[in-house]
Amino acid sequence: MDELENVGNVMAKEKILIVDDEPMIRWTLNEALRGWEYDTVEAGTVAGALASFEADRPAAVLLDINLPDGSGLDALREIKKRQPQAVVIMITANVLLEDTLAALRGGAYDFIGKPVNLNELQVTIRNGIEAGKLRKEVNSIRRSLAREFGFDQIVGESPAMKKMIQLAHKVAESEASSVLLQGESGTGKDLVAKAIHYGSRRSGHPFIAINCAAIPPTLIESVRLRKKYLHAELRGVRYPIFHPQSAGRNDRRLRIEPAQRPDRRRAVHIRHHHIRASSAGNHGLTLT
Repeated sequence: MDELENVGNVMAKEKILIVDDEPMIRWTLNEALRGWEYDTVEAGTVAGALASFEADRPAAVLLDINLPDGSGLDALREIKKRQPQAVVIMITANVLLEDTLAALRGGAYDFIGKPVNLNELQVTIRNGIEAGKLRKEVNSIRRSLAREFGFDQIVGESPAMKKMIQLAHKVAESEASSVLLQGESGTGKDLVAKAIHYGSRRSGHPFIAINCAAIPPTLIESVRLRKKYLHAELRGVRYPIFHPQSAGRNDRRLRIEPAQRPDRRRAVHIRHHHIRASSAGNHGLTLT
């Protein structure tokens, strides 16, 4: 049993590619990584790094920026071109802002300066590998969903059905931000909505189904009221804020907080999203 467990541990070891032109640094990193139960591969040039990456497919790459035959940033771009999900950690003695920004924009997972803090490196490698595994798992699930809810899953031979599928294909390929699907209950509107999503360039993002009939009107009104106050905040208009204040065991009152008093809701971050809203219903709509 112990022998089988040892074999399993050996098979489970991840491989790390060390790219640095200094043999002593490569040796130090190699010893540390082997102590952390990783297998290692070494390279001292850009060409050697690309060849080793192609041959060994490591779980992570430790990549120096200054190499004899080129820049590690060029190697980073080539590695990300070959495998976009690759985990690359940049290492350099001269931590310059320009190099850091270029590395992060090029897809580097993190940036570590020399002399290397081994504790920091160990945590960074572990987190990077875990993040890479999660990305692969998410991509696998998305591919599975695309197959499960693709247009191939819509069965129909009638001219009307073929025309609808052809139109849905065009909508999926377009940049239309709103789609309205109408039909009787049970005709597959939800299936068509998912096929449009997973057949579009937005397929890498989540499909969120919302049952609008289950949302109380009072909740919608409260959301609209919050949006009103939020937009007022952004325009610099200050409204007094009401907080419930306990004045006893069974008595609750409202405390008015002055508008000029600092409040955590003053820190507003706006995030823009490119979404497509697909609405489905079995009743005709009247536009007003």
